[in-house]
Amino acid sequence: MRFFGMRSHNPILRRVSNEESGIYGEAAVATYQGVAAKTFWFLGLVVFGAIFGILLAFSNPDTVGLLLPIAAIVAFIAAIVSFLSPRSTKIAGSIYALAQGYVVGLISFAFEAMVSGVVLVTLISTFTVLLVVATLFLTNIVRVTSTFVRFLYTFAISVLLSMFIIFILSLFIPNIGVAMAQPAIMIGVSLIMVFLATL
Repeated sequence: MRFFGMRSHNPILRRVSNEESGIYGEAAVATYQGVAAKTFWFLGLVVFGAIFGILLAFSNPDTVGLLLPIAAIVAFIAAIVSFLSPRSTKIAGSIYALAQGYVVGLISFAFEAMVSGVVLVTLISTFTVLLVVATLFLTNIVRVTSTFVRFLYTFAISVLLSMFIIFILSLFIPNIGVAMAQPAIMIGVSLIMVFLATL
């Protein structure tokens, strides 16, 4: 499937595009069992990386400042490699999951030190969203069609562009930053981001 000249490597999106184009050769690329197995594999690597990062922060806090940016750069490079070469995802995706887990673990550790209980609330919210979305997709209440994909791309690009413009404007107009810091607006923005993430 192409959108703004970009071709998706996502097997599910590709299957939708092929079915609508009358091409069925790639329809069997993804199975629920295969997707589930890969999801658990990568999720396990993320959890392992997070635990490693937290243990390292406890045992040797001096290395955190050095390794955190390195892990973030490694995760970024691995993500680009996986995107450009889907066949490398088995290795590059595993490296990405470990590095991302390390980064997420350290950031979670820092936030937990500042606000006790915030990580637990985040985990509960994430798994609740995962359960609801998985149920909606698996029961076909929500179907992935080309219209849905176009809406998703348009919505995501619009939200990200809006946030970027607001950020740039807040550098020059302080009132915008103050307005965005209001609890009601922050909750609204968070709800929009959660909605986007669940799609």
